[in-house]
Amino acid sequence: MEKFREVKPFNRGGGTLFEVYFSKFFPVEKLISKGILRRTKYGVTLTKFFKEKIIREMQRLQLDRALILNFTERKYLEIKLEDLWGPIVSAVCELDDCKCRIEGNKAYVELNKASTVEMYASAVYQWFAHVKNLLEKAKENNVEIKGNYV
Repeated sequence: MEKFREVKPFNRGGGTLFEVYFSKFFPVEKLISKGILRRTKYGVTLTKFFKEKIIREMQRLQLDRALILNFTERKYLEIKLEDLWGPIVSAVCELDDCKCRIEGNKAYVELNKASTVEMYASAVYQWFAHVKNLLEKAKENNVEIKGNYV
């Protein structure tokens, strides 16, 4: 029988300092080689390929249609980050070919791959926290963000 362990997003305090040192906490090169992140002239961003994987997992998990629509249309300010954890973990597991169980907002992964999945999923989760933070600051200051963030 396979053993599972609950995986949770890393909590390193967040904020600007964490965003600046993202690459010190996460294996950026491995995330890029897996197709999760890609480099841009401004840093790293989530790939469309991986965002589509998250959307498929949201649909497979039969999450709320409004949540899926907000995510698809990049209305990240209208999404609670906690609601993304399960689909992110599930999408990472699909890439790493390992089994997981999602129960509500909790994710359980095979014990032998839990650490790796937790690291990759936490990086994606933190990336969304960063984007959400930028969007909130832009909204507060009436600044329009241009560009194609995922």
